[in-house]
Amino acid sequence: MLKKHPSEPQNPDIAAVFFRTGLIEAWGRGFERIVEACRSAGTTLPEVRHDGSGLWTEWHWQPPEVTPPATLPVTPPVEAILRLLGGGDALGNAALWDRLGLKDRLHLREHHIRPALEAGLIEMTIPDKPNSPAQKYRLTKKGAELLAAARKRGPQ
Repeated sequence: MLKKHPSEPQNPDIAAVFFRTGLIEAWGRGFERIVEACRSAGTTLPEVRHDGSGLWTEWHWQPPEVTPPATLPVTPPVEAILRLLGGGDALGNAALWDRLGLKDRLHLREHHIRPALEAGLIEMTIPDKPNSPAQKYRLTKKGAELLAAARKRGPQ
């Protein structure tokens, strides 16, 4: 079935109905087209078995290669804080608040800092004193790798 072969429909009446309705375009081209599509996609060919009672086609599905997203896989507020800290400097609340152009400190903490901390993308410079006025934040290794990968892929 996976090579050129004569086409002999098992039931010519049913095959004619499919042909007239446009559901098939020609006799015997289905498997050839499947083989062409598999080869062009670089996937394995289906396994075809036939005996007196029927025809079986077994597909060995391969998940497609997934390309990483061009943007960071984080929320826009977290992405913004990662990009600010990507210069290598640790920044405190006031500097982050100012550079992000925010008007509400609660928004900075709840939408930028907390999710980035919980994801392990940033860390506190004084972890023992989270409420210290001298507290600053810096990228973790995980955050730096994520940011570097996004920069390597470039803008979309």
